[in-house]
Amino acid sequence: MCREVGLVTVSEMEDDPRLPLLRGMFARLSTREWVALDVAVATVAAAGLLTAIALGGTFRLSGAGWGALRYGAIAVTAAALPFRRSVPTGALVAMMVGSAIAVALQAPPQMIGLAALGLYSVASSSSTRFSQVALAVVAVVATSAAWVGSGHHLASSELATALSVLAAWLAGENTRSRRIYGAEVAQRNAEREMEREERSRRAVAEERIVIARELHDIVAHAMSVITVRAGVARFVVNEQPEEATKALGIIETTARRALEEMRLLVGVLRNDEVDQGELDPAPGLASIGDLIDQAGHAGVKVTVEMVGETRVLPSGADLSLYRIVQEALTNVVRHAGQTSARVRIEYRFDEIVVEVTDEGGRQWNPPQVDLSSGGHGLIGMRERVALYGGVLSVGPRGRGFEVRASLPIAAVDS
Repeated sequence: MCREVGLVTVSEMEDDPRLPLLRGMFARLSTREWVALDVAVATVAAAGLLTAIALGGTFRLSGAGWGALRYGAIAVTAAALPFRRSVPTGALVAMMVGSAIAVALQAPPQMIGLAALGLYSVASSSSTRFSQVALAVVAVVATSAAWVGSGHHLASSELATALSVLAAWLAGENTRSRRIYGAEVAQRNAEREMEREERSRRAVAEERIVIARELHDIVAHAMSVITVRAGVARFVVNEQPEEATKALGIIETTARRALEEMRLLVGVLRNDEVDQGELDPAPGLASIGDLIDQAGHAGVKVTVEMVGETRVLPSGADLSLYRIVQEALTNVVRHAGQTSARVRIEYRFDEIVVEVTDEGGRQWNPPQVDLSSGGHGLIGMRERVALYGGVLSVGPRGRGFEVRASLPIAAVDS
């Protein structure tokens, strides 16, 4: 599988199994080790060139001065080679000038190979436009030097040297493209990892909100009923023991029901592979009779009014409306004491409206109505309604209190 980057093709899957091994071996070299390797290459190359010149015979331009210039050019080229990584452009200029002078003075044309190494470093670390300019300059200078050194005619060795310059540039361009592609892949992987972590954090936060909301709805309602009946039992235990016994029975029934709901909830949380068919159906508006009975045990007389054609709701929306009624009745028990309340469920053409109102009582103490800073129950109702794009209104009504929630039909059906 290949990918076009710039003027070269980057291969993502190598056919030769030896290439990843060699690339990994060179990738482990430190900067100091690379410099030491370049010094060794420069030393060997300079020794070989000097030996070839010493054994090469006569030169058109002979004499001590020309010889010193020839040897000095070789020395400059070899000395600049170890700097091709730290200052690639400066090293390339020094190697190009030194090798051109030496080749023009009839040094072996293979010396252009040192300049080709400098061109490789420039191409691998510079922009494509700059490396193309460097390629053109090195090619012209190298070809001109070889033409002068060969006596104004080009031999096959000079042509091979020119091809080596082109090959060095292509290798450098390919290395640069690989580096860019590797950086892009690493960046994309990092972004994907950050997105996965963010999604995980959001999922955990949302799950915690759902769990907290369900636990609050289960515990708050049960504890409100238990608190009221326990207070009744405490006051009448001596004078009306049968009434106290009745209150204790209500407390036991309510506590057992709450424990059962919590047991089911904890079971679902602990078992990721739980079969949905094994779970009891989630409560909904059809189960508000249980809420009315529990509120009645706490001394609140509740009437239910159904308006419109009853329809089957999705389990999520049905559960949300059930929990809203449950929380509203819990607040009545907690703040209004023994009083009367009404639950009105209206199925309209474009929305479903649930209203819970009470008439207040001698112990009437309206709950916090500021949804931005109120109790967890009001926050939970707001979140349940917002989940379906509905509207929640909470506030006093006469001596009592009203909770009104409306859910759009389209949102509920979806």
